[in-house]
Amino acid sequence: MLSPVGSVINPEQKGYLWAVGGGKGGTGKTFVSANLGLHLSAYLDVTVIDADLGSPNLHTFLGVKNRNLTLADFLYRRLQLEQVAARMGHSKLRLVSGSSDTLGLGNLEHFRKQRLLRQIQEMRSAVTLLDIGAGTHFNCVDFFIIADVGILVINPEPASVENAYQFIRAATLRLLENSIRKHKIQHLLERIGAYRQEVPRSIHGLLELFAKEDPGSADLLAGELEQFRPCLVVNKVRKDDDVVLGRCVADLVNKFLAVRAEFLGAIPFDEQIDACLRCFTPYVTSHPYSQAACAVKLIAERLMTISRDGRRSSLMVEPADEEAGRTELLRSS
Repeated sequence: MLSPVGSVINPEQKGYLWAVGGGKGGTGKTFVSANLGLHLSAYLDVTVIDADLGSPNLHTFLGVKNRNLTLADFLYRRLQLEQVAARMGHSKLRLVSGSSDTLGLGNLEHFRKQRLLRQIQEMRSAVTLLDIGAGTHFNCVDFFIIADVGILVINPEPASVENAYQFIRAATLRLLENSIRKHKIQHLLERIGAYRQEVPRSIHGLLELFAKEDPGSADLLAGELEQFRPCLVVNKVRKDDDVVLGRCVADLVNKFLAVRAEFLGAIPFDEQIDACLRCFTPYVTSHPYSQAACAVKLIAERLMTISRDGRRSSLMVEPADEEAGRTELLRSS
């Protein structure tokens, strides 16, 4: 029997930030985000944020038809993110809805994105869940790497596995780049840029190159990567071999990308998920004892354990970026 996840939270500490992404669309990342949030909200204050700037639909999985405020109100009306978070019928769950009718939202200006990233990290919830878009562009990757735990949802198919690996590689390179900027190791930035253009190879090789040029900085960057812990969920599982895939991908990432990936678990395929979407009915509340719902709850337990055992030091926005953001925001108002 699953224990209440709320027992692992210290109410005086800062809440956990999780990001759920996928290397490609259609893997079920939004299903995972919505149902993790619904399950956790039975015990904890949870905020789910639709950070899929191009095609937001988190509200659909939560059964929400009408949205008064969306992420666009935060970005363009100078509201605070806490003000945009709408309380759901579930007393401990809040939703920051995405906006699909605002031109340019998928290509945010730098200062708007920095403001959004800062306020996401400051949310007053025991758990904040980001549902991010598919692909490897910076908007997706930047949301993923600020989280305490990044969760990548994959399907048991070759394209999904390939895209998941490329996503983690892109996130690792972006993390290295941000860390270099944070620690002002500017002479290594050119190496990152050149590496992006090369045929994919082990990131261990890049770290070895750094070690030859600047051993102290290389150790510092390796320490940053040790805190980056992408987690894998295999969704739409139909057979036992599909479950093994999650462990294989985690091993592949550990071997070539110099980060420690963890396999969280697998979620069985269930035709009722699509039926719930058509009826605007949240799945985990309408089918609480199904195999898929039980798998989601077990994944939530594992995520809480991982979050409790170790937290990453967040990549906060640089002061220069913050000041520039304030200036641009005042100009746009």
